[in-house]
This record gives sequence, C-alpha cells and structure tokens, in this order.
Amino acid sequence: MSLKNAYEQVVEQQVQANTVAATTRLRRLAAWNHLADLAVRHFNQAEKAAAAGKWFDNLYVLRNNDLRIVQMHMGTHPVKRESDGSLTAEHGATVAISQNHMGSVIILLYPYESSLQRRNVPHLVWELTDEPMTIKASTVVDLVRDFMTYARVSSALLAPSESDRKRIEVLERRSLVLQGKLPAFYLGSRARIALGFGSFFLLCIFANWLRQACTDTTPSQVHEPLAGLIALVTGWLAAFLKEESDARWQLEVTERMDHALADAGKARSA
Repeated sequence: MSLKNAYEQVVEQQVQANTVAATTRLRRLAAWNHLADLAVRHFNQAEKAAAAGKWFDNLYVLRNNDLRIVQMHMGTHPVKRESDGSLTAEHGATVAISQNHMGSVIILLYPYESSLQRRNVPHLVWELTDEPMTIKASTVVDLVRDFMTYARVSSALLAPSESDRKRIEVLERRSLVLQGKLPAFYLGSRARIALGFGSFFLLCIFANWLRQACTDTTPSQVHEPLAGLIALVTGWLAAFLKEESDARWQLEVTERMDHALADAGKARSA
C-alpha cells in the first residue's frame, strides 16, 4: 500500500468516526425534551402530593428549555426569631436536572442553608450520565425520595433519624465517586489495617511452617503455606492495580464533572 493510499484510508476511518460522534451528540441533545417532560410530570405530581400530605414547605417546579434545566425547589421559611424581632430563614433546598452542551445529564441536590445551619458540602451529585434515556420513571421517584430526605436532614427545623443520616452518607459517598474524588472501589483505613495484620500473621505462620519443612520432607506441609502466601500476594497486587486504574478513571471523570457542573451552575443561577 502506498503512503497516499494509507493516509486516505486513515482519513476515511476518522471521518466515519466523526460522523458517529456527531450523531451521538445530536441524539443525546434530542432526548432532552423527553427527559424534561418526564421530570416535570413527576415533579408536578410530587408538588401536589406534598401539598395534600402537609409537607412542611411548599414545592415549586421550574423548567427552562433554553438552559436545559428542570428543577424543583422548596420555599423559604423562618427557623428562628431573633431578640430584635427579626426572623432568620432557611432556603435553598433544590433538586436540579440539567443537560450540558455535550448531551450529558447531571442531577444535583442542594440542601437547606441558613445562618443557623449550613452543611459542609454545598451540593450532592446524585447522578451523572452520558445517556439521558437511562433516566426512567422509577429513577425520578427515587430522586424525589432522596431529595425530601436531604431536605429533612439539612433543615434546622427537623431532627433526622439515624436511617436518614445513613442514607445521606451513602449519597455523599456516591457523589464523591461520581465526581472522581473517590474511587468506586475504596480500600479504607480499617480494611488496610486488617489486611496488614492478616499479612503479618500469615507471614509468621509461613515462616514457622517453612522452618518445620526444612526438617520434614513431607510435601503437603509446604504446599499449604505456599498457597496462603500466593493468595496474600494476589490480594495486595489486585488492590494496587485497582487503585492505579481508579486514578486514571478519576482524571476522565473530573474533566466530565467540570463541564457538567459549569453548565448546571449557569442554568441554576439564571
């Protein structure tokens, strides 16, 4: 094959790849209306149910197709009367579904905040997906449930239960994973300590068995500790390779998050 033909083939393949990439982006952007309709329908129903069920605050639904955002937020209400008669209020509890210019969809949860109480994390990333059509009706139901739980946990008027706090801890960890700040597989400090102690004791046992094997020629006495040692080395190697893979994955996810959060922030502040 001549040099000219080789590069003609390369360009042809890359043009085809460009066509697929452009079509994929347009398909994802075209899915926004379906997703927005789904979200608004569920949010409106949640608003009505909250009013009928005497939820402690009003819910409001907003949709902006130009900015590609649908959000439901709770109102502003007083939480304390100051000595001078003024009222301290809390506000900000919001769930926002936003699509960026590449067609990716991000779902954010914002907590209540006031001068009395403010969470350390300004928002939670509930979901981040390149495919809008993966968000189903059941997904939105779960989203609304978590949003109401998050509002209760972050409100200065309510004392959340242990199950509420545990659920938010799960969401906070998932948010870190979606932002690339925490690997999906995380070997915590307690697990590392346990693995370290287990390694130490296994090596002691192996050394003792090895010493006995030097004076006894029975093969089975050596095979058992060798199997344990191989399992130990394999475990450490798997953990190391997983963390290395997570580090590379983190760089990719962080870049996606920067674009998604930037577009969602512009939409919410508009």
